[in-house]
Amino acid sequence: MTGRAWYLDKSWGKKEFLIMDLSLNVGDTFSIHRLEFPEDSLAIVDSIKYESGNKKIYLSTNDNPVLSKESLTFIEGTGPNAGIISQLYQSAVHFGDGSILLCAHKDSIQTYTNSSLYFIGQCFVLWGGIEENQLNKFKLTLFPNPTSDKVQIDYKGSLPYSIEIMNYTGKFISSKTDINSSTLDFDMTQYPHGIYLLKVTGNDGKFATGSILKL
Repeated sequence: MTGRAWYLDKSWGKKEFLIMDLSLNVGDTFSIHRLEFPEDSLAIVDSIKYESGNKKIYLSTNDNPVLSKESLTFIEGTGPNAGIISQLYQSAVHFGDGSILLCAHKDSIQTYTNSSLYFIGQCFVLWGGIEENQLNKFKLTLFPNPTSDKVQIDYKGSLPYSIEIMNYTGKFISSKTDINSSTLDFDMTQYPHGIYLLKVTGNDGKFATGSILKL
């Protein structure tokens, strides 16, 4: 109930940014870091509530285009309702509602639902399936991420493998098959700004997933 959460940004000088603080009280302020601007955005705690035994801290801010549509909320056991993108990037407004948490699951049970009328989207667990087919997350590395042009895909699974790219709503964008190199430079220059989901599947049927932020 007094915990904090940080985001380690490896692409921006390996800095840590505080993205949630459950120790705040009504009237306290919270700095929202914005990587695209030298100054931070300031949020103020409006109220604190308890729902289903979990603490919720509601904050207001007027100079963040995404968070002005919905109160920034810190939720015990879930995290912040505004994702890292909406907190750190002023241009998150161009990424749509993909920067706001729509739902959360724990042990295949939905534990959080966003009830805002402004943020509407499909709530689902992407690429859920048999656990033994899911590769260890360290088998796939994407760098740099975020990127403005190319991203290097480093895959340590079975060769050859295939790549599928989808947008944050799950819509298919493109694919590439029969890749025999463990390292691949993937050009995203022609892709619009936003979040993209990547799935890599080896010839043994095991897969790894990751997400890419295109600036």
